[in-house]
Formats: sequence, C-alpha cells, structure tokens
Amino acid sequence: MSYSENRTIDEQTITGTRFEYRARVVQDTEPAIDPRKDYSNAGRIVALDADWRTERPQEDGPDRYSRANAASILDAIQDHSFPVVSRWLRVFHGATVVLPLYGLLNGLQAGDPDAQDPADGYSGVTFDTPDSRVEICGDLIDPSARYSSKDLAQITRALVADVDTYTEWAAGNVYGWIVERRPLDSNDEWEELESVCGYIGETEYPMSEAVSTAESYRTEDDQAATDDAAEIESLRLSELGLPA
Repeated sequence: MSYSENRTIDEQTITGTRFEYRARVVQDTEPAIDPRKDYSNAGRIVALDADWRTERPQEDGPDRYSRANAASILDAIQDHSFPVVSRWLRVFHGATVVLPLYGLLNGLQAGDPDAQDPADGYSGVTFDTPDSRVEICGDLIDPSARYSSKDLAQITRALVADVDTYTEWAAGNVYGWIVERRPLDSNDEWEELESVCGYIGETEYPMSEAVSTAESYRTEDDQAATDDAAEIESLRLSELGLPA
C-alpha cells in the first residue's frame, strides 16, 4: 500500500497503560488490486475511454472474451443506438441483461435497461455472460428454460454493483487502514504494527477494523504491563524476605 500522511481520511487515538495507539484510514494512492482483473465480476463493461482495454481475456469456455470482442462492441456503441446494441448482445453474446452506461472512465453509471433513447452521455454497456449468470444464479435445470424475473433482478443488481465498484476504483477511492503505537508522553515516531489495504469505496468498515485491531494490541500490551508489574513486585518482596 502506498500512501502519504496528508492522505489520512480518518483517525482515532486509543490510550493504554504504556502506549498510545493510532488507528488510521488512508487513501491507497497506488492500489495493487484491479476489480476488473482481480474480482469475480458479474459481467462485462465496454465503454468509451473505460476499462474495456483491460478486460482479461478468457481463452476457454462459452464466455470466451478478448480485446477484439470489446473493440467490435465499442464500434457498435459508437455507430448504433442502445436498443440495437442490446439486441445484438443478446443474440450474439448470450446476454440476458444489458444496461446502458453513462459518463466516462471514473464516472460511469448504469442506467435503465428499458431505455429506448438514452439521454446525452450514453457511452457504453454492461452485460452478463453465460458464465457469470451461472455464478450468480446457478445452472438452469432445464437448459431450454428462461431465467425468472427474480434471477434477472439479481443479475441487474450485480451488474450495477460492478459498475459502482469500478467507478470508485477508477476515481481513486481505494483505502486501507494502519495501526500504529508509540510510548505515552513521547514524541517518538509512530511504530507501524499492522495494515491492510484494498477497500474500494468505503471508509467506515476499515475504520472499525483498525480500531478493533488497535484495541487488541492495547489489551495485549496492558496485560503485559500488568504481568511485568506483578513480577517486579514479587521480586521486591522476595528480596525483603517477604512472601509474594
């Protein structure tokens, strides 16, 4: 995780017996994770100036996909209306849900799948594939059967969530948490104890994880301080010839 002090989003300080602890949420300026490559996605995103260039090719199976596929779909988006592209994807790419996308790169938003004449800003599509449908809904018992309205709604939600995740990532809204400590009443540098990165578009959950981790370190260190004090007292009494 790469970050700088001025990228701290939130922080809390916890005071223990011997140390103070700092739980911080920071912006990850060079995230190692790419949701379009490293996550299991509900479908494909093909949009002007977006991540169709980075889609990972799948060489086997019914969901085989390549940059050539993406380029041909992009051409269709540029040359035809959304309803035409939607029908084409259903026939030739096996899609059951196709959503129009609006915006560019770090501001994509999924629109109404029933849009007949999308508003200005129409810039792409997201759609499910045979493989992604199976992962979301499971195999159909009867291959000739159609997915239910409940299944289609579930696929739609998954596609929208994918677009939202991608947009947050592309906008740089990726975060991590760090837990640090230093001796009480000290101006020493903070000592990093633990950190985790890769939280896309959320800061509350990583903050809660950081605080929980800091509390665990505080409890452990406080117990060690108590044990040390008990041992010192036992040695003192022993030196005085008194029972511990």
